[in-house]
Amino acid sequence: MKMPDKPKFEAPPPGVHADSVPESDFGPDVLRLWLARAADAHPEHPYLVSVDDNRAISYSELQRTAERIAGYLAVRGIGANDRVVLLANNSLEHLAVYIGVLAAGATICTVHVEMNRSYFDAILSMLSPRLVIYEEGLGLEAFAGQTIAPWRPLGRWEKEGGEGFFADLSSCLAGPTASACLPADDAVIFFTSGTSARPKGVVLTYRELLANAASTAEAFGLGPDDRIYDYRSFNWASAQILSALATLIKGATLFLGRKFSRSRYFSDIERFQVTIAAGNP
Repeated sequence: MKMPDKPKFEAPPPGVHADSVPESDFGPDVLRLWLARAADAHPEHPYLVSVDDNRAISYSELQRTAERIAGYLAVRGIGANDRVVLLANNSLEHLAVYIGVLAAGATICTVHVEMNRSYFDAILSMLSPRLVIYEEGLGLEAFAGQTIAPWRPLGRWEKEGGEGFFADLSSCLAGPTASACLPADDAVIFFTSGTSARPKGVVLTYRELLANAASTAEAFGLGPDDRIYDYRSFNWASAQILSALATLIKGATLFLGRKFSRSRYFSDIERFQVTIAAGNP
């Protein structure tokens, strides 16, 4: 399906920075402005590099993908507080969808597949999603009948086209964002580990998520030359706020690990000239 051509996410006026945005204004518009600013300042600068296969997505490519995700969701009537479930492990594709759904003004629901699998019945029922995007090869297809929402395989992002969900996007033009979405609307829902009890859903509004990310970016003094390394699950808030969003806000580069590699951790830091490494002690 195609949307009518729309203007791209516009870059903010000069001098608009994360620390100058009033907390009351932290809605999806601000995220789109941050993305536009980075894409305008250095379009070919990588937002994310996958350390496992050395694939990268630039800020201009991320912006273009986010615009098409907005078109894809809009044509399906998915907007503010409508839930898009993402069942996937760390990957370039995972974070492209995460950023795109947030920029579109819907609610992204990230579920840790390995830890929460035995609770999928309850989690999916609780979320009542409008769309489920899942990573193939994880044995998730059996759960597809538990929702009335369509399920789409995550697939693979490519500069032109791609597979699965990203192939769907190739026919979408830039679409309108959820203009009715407010800072107090739901941005992300994630679930606790469930290691000692049934996992609980945690909801962060756009204001809570983006204001926290902006404060984190300022606290770490991030800049466009920083290179952040993180292998933690991006299905949880800590990695999302510090490494996915704070990186974007400052136009830095995230080096993403699929999972922790004991043998490769320090060599990766040296190889990619990492300036900030995040991880669990």
